[in-house]
Amino acid sequence: MEKSTNSTEHAVIKACKARIKSNPNPASGAGVVMEVYQFKGSLNEAYNAGYLYQPTNTRRITFPKTKTHDRKINARGREVKLWTKDLQEQSQAEQIVGRGLTLRHHGILKALFCSENDQLSKVVLGCTRFNLTLQDWIHNYGTTAIPHGDYLSGQGKDIVRSGWTAVDHIWEKGYTCRDLDKVSSYVMDGGDIKILPFVIDLQLPENKDEQHKLVLRSQFADMLDKHIGPLWGDPEFSELTKMMRDQHASTKAILGHPVLSSTSERQIMYRNADSSMAISGHAKVLKKRVIISAGWVQNAKNADKALANFFKNGYYTADVTGALRFGRKVSCHYAENYVAVNPKTWNRVSKDRADRLLKHVLPLVLCQWYRVTNCMESYTSDLEDGSGTK
Repeated sequence: MEKSTNSTEHAVIKACKARIKSNPNPASGAGVVMEVYQFKGSLNEAYNAGYLYQPTNTRRITFPKTKTHDRKINARGREVKLWTKDLQEQSQAEQIVGRGLTLRHHGILKALFCSENDQLSKVVLGCTRFNLTLQDWIHNYGTTAIPHGDYLSGQGKDIVRSGWTAVDHIWEKGYTCRDLDKVSSYVMDGGDIKILPFVIDLQLPENKDEQHKLVLRSQFADMLDKHIGPLWGDPEFSELTKMMRDQHASTKAILGHPVLSSTSERQIMYRNADSSMAISGHAKVLKKRVIISAGWVQNAKNADKALANFFKNGYYTADVTGALRFGRKVSCHYAENYVAVNPKTWNRVSKDRADRLLKHVLPLVLCQWYRVTNCMESYTSDLEDGSGTK
């Protein structure tokens, strides 16, 4: 903290003392304890490099009641990136600090800087360890890390999983977020994304219902649609984000979505999809909600000799029932059909070939089936009166 030349105690320090007096923390020792930063260079950038000295251990740094100076910091801090905000008026600072004090133990309020006239000149809104902002990462590495292809890359999956898990974790811990639809609210930490601390708020009593949680999920889905989906360029991605906006989609169901699954897991899903047609109520909803290309049978015959071979010994209707039955048969018996029509090249069949073929012959069918069966509560109108699609 920069030392003020004014002998009058700053209002922010008074607020800190009042806060601790009303809710004392024995671990912090006597007086006021605050986190302290050492910056590497200028504070003129949007975010700045520096070191964090954590006062969670009273032997490292305290502000004793009987002394007016700070003890020396006896441990080197860990390297972090810091976001600072210029403050023109003390009232503006007090608004930020007031919110920060509420969240102090969760890292929102980090440090205060006093100018010579005892007015706050800057406040640190948040700090975190990271490699790049998500916006910079997309600009520098996005097209190579998430290339076009049949499947979302591992990096793309890590971004979706880490962001979705973070949103869910923040909510479950009693917090909410602002601006999750903006790419500027995220940074990259290795292969994962992190939500910046200064967009996190406490949940208000009136905002603790599931509808407000859905707002956060929907904003995260909006960010993915705008900035990550176009890098891959596959319509399956929009099926994933559509499911994120469904109030009946569980965290586990999203993380197990076909877009985030391996080719082996996807082939097992085709087997489960056909079985789900036999469940009472599912068949009616699936027939209405899963869109099947009218020419899928001919497309399958033209796509691959092994696929065409399936139609010699079996009959598949052109509707969703026939398509899902075909998907199960292919996922189970593609290799043997391939050998039957290509006896000399049987050892050249890749493990993901069956799923890749099904992905093109039955586009989006697996993702649509997955959403319907995992969010069946969203389609009660289909069972009651057959009303329009959602």
